[in-house]
Amino acid sequence: MKDIIKEFEEQQGTKFIGRFGDGLFFIDNIGCPFTDDAVFIYDPSAKYGFHTLSVRHPDWWDGQLRRMGVHLNKEEQNALLKTAITAISGEVRTA
Repeated sequence: MKDIIKEFEEQQGTKFIGRFGDGLFFIDNIGCPFTDDAVFIYDPSAKYGFHTLSVRHPDWWDGQLRRMGVHLNKEEQNALLKTAITAISGEVRTA
């Protein structure tokens, strides 16, 4: 798993923020304005190797995660949201 994280960080310009449920989650680490509120979910079968969720719309997460096949309960979603907001704001870079 560490190789996947290292490779994804180096190739995609992301920063690993933690594993929640059965997903590996990242945020943008290069300051792209189009992804300043995005959480990246590693998925090697996706076109770019990830799916994204918007931190601004956590109420949409349940349906989006289900469609992606990522399983998070409400506690895990809340922990992910808190970690993502903290990481995006620059206070903490890893969980």
